[in-house]
Amino acid sequence: MSRTHWPAVWVAIGVGIIAAAYVGKLPPAIPLLREEFHLSLVAAGWVNSTFNTLAVASAVFVGVLAGRYGALRCCGAGLVALMLGGLLGAAAHGATTLLASRILEGAGFIAIAVSVPTLIVAASAPRERSLTLGLWSIYLPLGASVTMLASTFALLPIGWRGFWLAIVLATLAAAAALWNSRSSYRAAPAPATHTLSSIVRGLRQPGPWWLALAFGCYTLMFYAVAVWLPTFLVQERGATVTRAALLGALAVGLNCGGNLLGSWLLHRALPRGHLISIAFIAMAACACGVFSTALPDTARSTCSSAASFPPRRSRAGRCMRATRARSAASRA
Repeated sequence: MSRTHWPAVWVAIGVGIIAAAYVGKLPPAIPLLREEFHLSLVAAGWVNSTFNTLAVASAVFVGVLAGRYGALRCCGAGLVALMLGGLLGAAAHGATTLLASRILEGAGFIAIAVSVPTLIVAASAPRERSLTLGLWSIYLPLGASVTMLASTFALLPIGWRGFWLAIVLATLAAAAALWNSRSSYRAAPAPATHTLSSIVRGLRQPGPWWLALAFGCYTLMFYAVAVWLPTFLVQERGATVTRAALLGALAVGLNCGGNLLGSWLLHRALPRGHLISIAFIAMAACACGVFSTALPDTARSTCSSAASFPPRRSRAGRCMRATRARSAASRA
């Protein structure tokens, strides 16, 4: 492609932001769900962690399916799974149905997260792919934080069920936009056939496992703050649901700035390894502050916001390079 088709790029990024809304919709609603369904903290944890656990367990297989059937089909299937899960969750009357809905939503989320970068590359000119993928890197914190911010205005008037249905409608609109832009993604790589041996060869390489460990450490620190901060503020500090959601949205939203900063620093030739090391040290120090009972609430709140800021773009870039290397190895 000689020039970037920006409308198609923005549609693809918008699909990712909508998928991230399914991450951000739960934390502000956890206190309400616990009250309505009489859920313990453990049960609420299962409702939340099912989403991420499914993503971890199925990422490799979803990637294989995306390679076999094409990124556009995989992305469309992910949107359908999100809508079905959202409808099921909005109609839930118990923890079992909530868990089932989160399983569907988790499958849809990972299908979109795996396939959208391919669509963005297909709609981008080679000289601008670094820029478009850099913009893609903010989809998760932006979508989650905007959803948490919107919940401050929506949870009281329409309740969590109404809010979740509104997200389903937004997902339907995203699916329609993706369908209308389908001709712009024709440059995406043709579906490939992956054998079991090629998958095994990829999994035997140490690089992907080190990357998985890095992302796992990041996710543990980030989600410990992003998911449970609203619940902590409501249950332990007596904050209103609105105030708790606002503070949670601030903590998550700062990650957008961190990702963009990471892209800028990489373009300024800061070594990728240095950037990753600094980010992890900063996050670990802030996480210690968040969970320290010796600090006042103001300091802990500052640490929770700062913990979300260190850039994540560098890790995504390295992951993409490793993926390309695995693809080349499998073709060989």
